[in-house]
Amino acid sequence: MSKERSSPQRTMTEKYRDLQLYKWKCENEKMEKSDALNDFENYIMSEYELKNPIKIKYTHNINVKSTKGKILENHIVTMILNYYNDMDSCKTYIRFINNSIDPRYKTKKINPGELNNKFMAAKNDIINIIKAEYEEKRNELDEKINQLNEFGKGQFGSSEQSGHFFAWGKRV
Repeated sequence: MSKERSSPQRTMTEKYRDLQLYKWKCENEKMEKSDALNDFENYIMSEYELKNPIKIKYTHNINVKSTKGKILENHIVTMILNYYNDMDSCKTYIRFINNSIDPRYKTKKINPGELNNKFMAAKNDIINIIKAEYEEKRNELDEKINQLNEFGKGQFGSSEQSGHFFAWGKRV
């Protein structure tokens, strides 16, 4: 005897997935994307056959190597694609080293020259996205430091000196 849902109730997994979809959609809609960035992202999604992309994130790292007395700096931009495959959440990573796709991420379907050209067209937008994320993190840290400084200025003693009363977790 199989259990079937008599009403159209959603499971917790479905609710969580829908909440994540909504959250990521709102995050993506905050940012205006240029045609070059849209073209680049659409090309990646079509060539890697990603059906339901939810969130695209970019990161930047520098890899410094020393070989034979020469210092080599590699700028690495990683594109992280979050998507759903049926009900499972999946991630795909694509790396670009010094503006070219990492050979490990090449596929037979993809034309590396065309992909690199699309990446270069969208490069400034990608840099601006990464900068905006770092600036947001910096602002959050500045706010936390300011809160700590304010806390450090407070006097210990009666609660009347600080001007705040707390009862059962609520400010009175």
